[in-house]
Amino acid sequence: MENTNSPRPALPVAFEDIPAPFASNICPTADRYRRELERTDALDEHSRLIPAADCERIIAEVRESLSGCIEKPLAARLAGHLVAIYPNGRPPEPEVYISGLVRMFEGFPRNLCRLAHDFCVKHFRFLPSPAELNSVLEALKAKRSAAADRARRHIDEHQRRAEETNKAEGRGGYAGLSPERQRLFDEYMAAVRQGESPPNPFD
Repeated sequence: MENTNSPRPALPVAFEDIPAPFASNICPTADRYRRELERTDALDEHSRLIPAADCERIIAEVRESLSGCIEKPLAARLAGHLVAIYPNGRPPEPEVYISGLVRMFEGFPRNLCRLAHDFCVKHFRFLPSPAELNSVLEALKAKRSAAADRARRHIDEHQRRAEETNKAEGRGGYAGLSPERQRLFDEYMAAVRQGESPPNPFD
């Protein structure tokens, strides 16, 4: 377990620049909406929403993708490959070093470990320490978890809009509209419920 009292090693790139850890074979729905899921701005009545059903799929995909842990033999192969791929990667005690990497890998699912391995190869000029590897793994996990959180906020906004619609209809305002304005209102609300952001026909 990581010691949270110790400073976390700096990553070679900013957390914001770490690619979203999605893939069409692991989180296909999240991968389709990755640009929206990586946003951090607040949602409001003008935001274009991900359909609620897709939000539920995203949450389920993320939950499934973060379940379980990598098998020790595969973790050992990934650790050994990290050492072998660096031409000057000669830790003074290779067995101790590889054992430390394996322990870091073992706390995470297989697909995330592979992503962390590839990230280290691409961005680290020197062999990563176990603490640095753990930071990459935690960052990738946080990125994926943040996608589920974003999807939950979309669901909350869908619910808020539905409640606002019910309140408006409950005040009798709809009945007082002309047939043409009722038609415009119906079209507007149908688009909103589909996650679109149409212009308000009554502005």
